[in-house]
Amino acid sequence: MDNIIETRWVTANQPIKRGKWKCNDYCDVENHHVHSWCTICLRRINHEERLNHNCRFGIGRGQIHPDMDPNHLYNDVFWEESFWAHDNVPTETDEYKQHQEHLQQITNINKRHISELNGEGTSRTPIIENQEKPHIGKRFKRY
Repeated sequence: MDNIIETRWVTANQPIKRGKWKCNDYCDVENHHVHSWCTICLRRINHEERLNHNCRFGIGRGQIHPDMDPNHLYNDVFWEESFWAHDNVPTETDEYKQHQEHLQQITNINKRHISELNGEGTSRTPIIENQEKPHIGKRFKRY
């Protein structure tokens, strides 16, 4: 993170007036303060949003991912697996079957609900009210 974000201190009562480091209306120019700049986004980061400033760089979906440094990887297996660990696969029980039946019932209820919202497979007719406004006429008569 330190390679991506650059910081620059601003001296009190000497605001920076131009460039990417310039002070804005929210800077405390009477005191020393820090400006931060993201080299990926090429934009200034406010003090409150230093770590989460909606950057294009990150590990989330649609973001630019950081390069992996192979010097920091440790690929040796540090645990031991017993020989019988793969042989003890549990068999299907009645509890497992009941769980699967309940899940199937829930998915059927959800499908029926969605189809009813779409107007499929229901005998209900939607209530359509008349949208016309009644004619009021003249409220005030001339003298």
